[in-house]
Amino acid sequence: MMELIPAILSSAAFSGLTVGGLIMLYIRLKLTSKYNEQLESLRNVNRTEIEQVKSNLQKDIVHLQHELELEKQRKEKELEKSEKLEQTVNHYTGVILLAAKDLQDRLWHLTQEQATSNKPVLLNKELDKKAYGSWPMTKKHYLLSTLFLFAQFFCWVEILKQEIRFLNFGDSELTNKFSALIKLVERSLAETKYQKIAKAKRISTDYPVFQMMQSELGCALIVNQEKGPRSMNFHEFTAAYDKLSSQVEGLHFLERLLENGVKQIESNFCHSRLKITSNSLVDLILFLKEKRNLVPEEQIDFVDHEELDFTKNEFGEIPIKNSVMR
Repeated sequence: MMELIPAILSSAAFSGLTVGGLIMLYIRLKLTSKYNEQLESLRNVNRTEIEQVKSNLQKDIVHLQHELELEKQRKEKELEKSEKLEQTVNHYTGVILLAAKDLQDRLWHLTQEQATSNKPVLLNKELDKKAYGSWPMTKKHYLLSTLFLFAQFFCWVEILKQEIRFLNFGDSELTNKFSALIKLVERSLAETKYQKIAKAKRISTDYPVFQMMQSELGCALIVNQEKGPRSMNFHEFTAAYDKLSSQVEGLHFLERLLENGVKQIESNFCHSRLKITSNSLVDLILFLKEKRNLVPEEQIDFVDHEELDFTKNEFGEIPIKNSVMR
């Protein structure tokens, strides 16, 4: 700025100015120069801030896009898990439905026909003796086939449990309800508190098949193959029965339960326990049939429960009064 003063003083344009006027002009020029410098500085600052804001916005956009992608992947995995679970459950509930229906049919026959017979086949002393002429059933076949129907049902339940072990049920109505009904069947065979709902003041005989016994028996029938696990068929079961009998404790409890189940003695709870199991299976069957749009309820055989009171709710999470026990 100082170097401009001689030029200003020598300029014809400023020849008429006084020294005071020149000083004022200098001050104005000085102030204008500072203003321009400050303005340029502010512009630079604004450009820097704008660039910083743009950079931060870009980072936020990238972060948000990343979060959205992670959320999308999470939802896709949840959907895949849910679909896989439904496929697994749908696949195995088909065979469990058949196994449950076969077992329930046999229990209905045992509690409604054999238990009212003058000569129940399971009380024959000879294994190979025919019941009577019009029904040439032997104790051996009736007992083994009934044991197999129980074991087959346990087996498919265990296979399903293994298949869904690492999957999350979530809030799926189907899988939660199905799990509760399976648990009701398991408890019907295992829970000793059920004795409280009998009319008898004292229970002298009962052979519950506890849940780990059910699991052990089910696992013993699993046949692993390349296309997936399956249950033994009846032929394989009878061929392996002697070995299974020596290794699986639950078979002996189940055998005693069946033989005592045809004895209608008030203090003997075995008959009542098999009735409870039969109708627990009906609950499961009706649920699966409804989900698969199969036969209506009236085509299912129920067991009469006149001697039991199913209005009491003493058994934990599953209210007895809400199940189909008649």
